[in-house]
Amino acid sequence: MISGSIALEPEIILYDEPTTGLDPLSSEKIAQLIVDINVRLQTTSVVVTHDIVTARTAADRLAFLHQGRFQFVGTFDEAAHGGHPVLMEYFRSMGFPCGTGTFPALPQGG
Repeated sequence: MISGSIALEPEIILYDEPTTGLDPLSSEKIAQLIVDINVRLQTTSVVVTHDIVTARTAADRLAFLHQGRFQFVGTFDEAAHGGHPVLMEYFRSMGFPCGTGTFPALPQGG
């Protein structure tokens, strides 16, 4: 599916829940694939996901949609400084600390 999409050399690729139902290792590989595609093809990706680890890996900016409106747009570190309360609670429930100023660095490699 991805190969057919990138053959058209798009400027933007939309991924809708690309890691839903996958194990953590496969999810990490998909997130890294998105990053690699962006770099190699010089494209922009929009990734819709509930998987915070995938979002942290694949995104340089985060847009948080809540009650039909964007409640926060910025970086993960900006979210850690005081993003939307629901977003911060979501991060906490996924094991990401909030209010500390920064999120832990992602592991390099893959």
